[in-house]
Amino acid sequence: MTMRKTVLTTVASLAVLSGSFADGENPYGDFVHQQTTDADVSENSFANGAHWSDGTAPQQGYKYYVPSGMVFFTPAGNSQDRTFAGDVLACAGDIKVAVSGGRKVSWPALWLLDGATYSFGSACSIGGSVVVKAAEGTPAKYLTFVPNSTAAFAFDASIASEEGTALVFGLRPTETVPATPLSTVRLFGDFSECRGTLAVAEGQKLSFYVTGGATLPGTLRVDKGGWFVNHDASVQNRVGTLELSDGGFYSQAISGETCQPIVVTDALALGRFNLRLTGAATPNRTAKRYPIFRLTGAAAANSPDVANVQLENVLGSDAFPPGQRLEIESDGDDKVVYFAYDAYVSMLTGNGAGTSNQNSALQDAFKAFWSNGQCPTAETTGWLSIENTFLAYNNDNGTKTFAYPLAKFQIKSGIDFYAQFDRFSAQEVHFAPGSIVMSYVGNDKYWDAAGSIVIHSGDSPVTFKAWEYKKIHIDCPLRGAGDLVLNGNDNAHICTYYLEGNNSGFGGGLRFFYSDSKAGPMNVYAGNANAFGGPTASGEFRPDAVTLGNHTRLTFENSMSMNEATRGWKVSGNASINIPGSLAVEMYNSITFDGTLTKEGTGTLCLGGTARFGAGEAESLPESDKNVLVTSSSVRLLSADALNGVKITLNPGSQLQLVLNINDEFGIRNTKTDTPFAIQTSDGKIPFRWAGNAAGISQKQDITLPVCTVRDGVAAGLVDMLAMAYSPFNKLRFVGYAVRSNGDGSSTIVARFCRPGFVLTIQ
Repeated sequence: MTMRKTVLTTVASLAVLSGSFADGENPYGDFVHQQTTDADVSENSFANGAHWSDGTAPQQGYKYYVPSGMVFFTPAGNSQDRTFAGDVLACAGDIKVAVSGGRKVSWPALWLLDGATYSFGSACSIGGSVVVKAAEGTPAKYLTFVPNSTAAFAFDASIASEEGTALVFGLRPTETVPATPLSTVRLFGDFSECRGTLAVAEGQKLSFYVTGGATLPGTLRVDKGGWFVNHDASVQNRVGTLELSDGGFYSQAISGETCQPIVVTDALALGRFNLRLTGAATPNRTAKRYPIFRLTGAAAANSPDVANVQLENVLGSDAFPPGQRLEIESDGDDKVVYFAYDAYVSMLTGNGAGTSNQNSALQDAFKAFWSNGQCPTAETTGWLSIENTFLAYNNDNGTKTFAYPLAKFQIKSGIDFYAQFDRFSAQEVHFAPGSIVMSYVGNDKYWDAAGSIVIHSGDSPVTFKAWEYKKIHIDCPLRGAGDLVLNGNDNAHICTYYLEGNNSGFGGGLRFFYSDSKAGPMNVYAGNANAFGGPTASGEFRPDAVTLGNHTRLTFENSMSMNEATRGWKVSGNASINIPGSLAVEMYNSITFDGTLTKEGTGTLCLGGTARFGAGEAESLPESDKNVLVTSSSVRLLSADALNGVKITLNPGSQLQLVLNINDEFGIRNTKTDTPFAIQTSDGKIPFRWAGNAAGISQKQDITLPVCTVRDGVAAGLVDMLAMAYSPFNKLRFVGYAVRSNGDGSSTIVARFCRPGFVLTIQ
C-alpha cells in the first residue's frame, strides 16, 4: 500500500523557501524539505529525521527537497550498497556521498535542480533514475575526487532531461588539475530521454559503457581540459550534438585498422581540440586514415569545415605522425570525418653528438640511420621524421647550404646543428611539443631557416637554443599554435636571433629567455610588427603571449605599430627594448610588468595599452621592484593607463611625451603607487612635452592641459619637478601648474595656458 503524508511546515521555513521562487510560489511545497545541514558525515540526512521538516527519517511514499545552501550527506563506510528510501529527492543544494569501496548509492528518482552538486569522497557508483532540471546557465554538477591512481566511477543510473538543461561532469575542487585526468566516469544507463547537455569539464574523463551503444539525443560537450573517451572500437554510440571546445580531448579506440565512429545526428562543432587514438599508439609509417565521426541528418547537411581544424595533439607526444589532419567524405546521405596522416621516413639512429668528427645524418655513407635505408637528398619528397635522436652534420668547417625544397621535416626530439653552414631549408619544418633545436653554427655564419616553421602545441614548448656568439635568422613564416622559446645555451654569454618573417599565422606564445647564470644579453632583432605573431590560438587575450625574459635585449629594425588585441606582452626579470635612430614603435598591447624594462636607443617608444602586473590579471596590483620602466630617451604615452602602477625611472636624456588632446582629463595616470617617478635627470626635473601641434585647436580662450594624475598628497611635491620642453600653443602663454583634486583620492597636475594680458587663477 502506498502511503501519503500531509507535510506541516513552519512559517519561517516557508519564508526561506519562497524567497527562491517568483511571486512566492514554491513548486516543492508538498515535499518534505531539509531544514538543517548535517554537522558531519556521521549525522547523515539519508536516515536522520532531525534534519527534515517533519522530524522523520526519509521513507517510501514521500518526496524530499534539499534547498540551495543545504548539504545532504549519505551514509559513510563501504560495507553495503545504499538506496534512498524516499520516492524523489529534489536537490538544489549539495549531495556529498560518503560511501566508498566501489559501493553504490541508488535513487528511485534524483532531481538535480539549478546549481545542485553531487560529489564523492572516494570511489563509488550511482544507480536509479536521475532527472536533470538545472538550466544551462546554472548547471548541476557531478563531481569526482582526484585519486592517487586510476579510478573509474560507475554511473548506472539513467539520465533524463529536457532541452535547455545541463549536467557538468567535473573534479571536486583541488589545488591543481592533473595534466592527464586520473579518474573516469563510466556511463552505463539509459540516455534516450536526455535532451539537455552533458558537459565534461577540465580534468575529468567521461565514457559511454552502454551495451550495444548509447543514444543521447541531446548535446555532449567537451570543455577545455575535459576528455571524452569513445572506448570501444566495436560499438557505435549516437549523440544529437557533439561540441569539442578549444583544448578539449576526444579519444577514439582503434581495433586493428578499423573503428566505429560516433554518430552525430544534429550538429558537430569542432574547436581546436586534441585527438587521441587508443589501440594504435605507434603509428605505422605508411599513410593511414581512420573514421572518427559519422554525420547524418541535419549534421550531414551542415557539416563543419574540417580543413581549418587544427588538431592540438594526436596519439600522444610519443607518437606524433606528420601531416595529421581531418578529412570529410560523403557516404550516401551521410558524411564521415576521417583522421588521416601521411607516409613518412624516420631517422632511427643517433650520430654520436658532441664529438668533433661526428657523423652527418645527411651524408650517403650513413644511410642506415634512416628507416628506408636511403639518405635524404635534394630530390627527396614527402615527410622526414626525426625522433629520439640527433640530426647533426660533419664538423668540417665548410660552408654549406642544406636545401630540401620538396621535403617536409618533422622534429620530435632534439636537433643539434654542429656544422658551419649558411642555410637550412625545406618546404616545411614541423616541431612537436617538447622538441629542441641547438645551433652550433660558426661565429660569422647564420642559421637561416627557410620554408615555413610550424610550432605544434602540447604540454611542453618548442625550444631553440643558440650557442655562444652564434646567430640564427628566422626569416620564414612561423605558423602553428604551440609555444616557442628562443633561448641561449647555458654556456652562452651572447647570442642573436633575427625575426624578420611574416608570422601573422602564428597563434602560440613567444618567449625570449636567457639563463640567469649568464650576463648576456640575448639579442633579438625584429623586422616587422607581425614578427611577434598574430591572434592567439584561443582568440582570447593572453597576457604573456610575448614574454621578454631575463637578459633579453629586443631591437626594432624599423618603425612599426603593434595592435593585436589578443597578444599581451610580459616583462619577466630584467629586459630591454632598443629603438635606434629616429624610429618610432607603437605598442597598443597591454604590458604586464613582472620585472624591469629598460628603454634604450634614441627612438621613441609609444605605449597605448593598460599596464598589468604579476600574472597579468586585469585588476592586478604592482609589486615593489617588479614594476619598473627605465628610460634615457623618449617614451610617448598613447593612453592614460599605459604606465599606471609602473615606477618610471627617468635618466638623463629621457623625455615623457603626451599626445596633445584638450579633452584628456588625466594625462599620465599613475595612482597605483606612492612613488610614481624615480628622477635621475641632471636637473632633478621630470622632462615632458606634448607630441603633435595645436593646429585645429582654438586658442581664443584659456586652456588647461592635464600632465599627470597621482594619489592625493603626491601631486603637490611634483609640481616643482615638472620641466616642460616647449609650449604647444603660439597664441597662448604658459603661466604655471596647478593641482586639481578629482574627489576620488587622486589629484591631477594641470598646465595652465592663458591669453596674453590675462592671468588664470584656479581655486
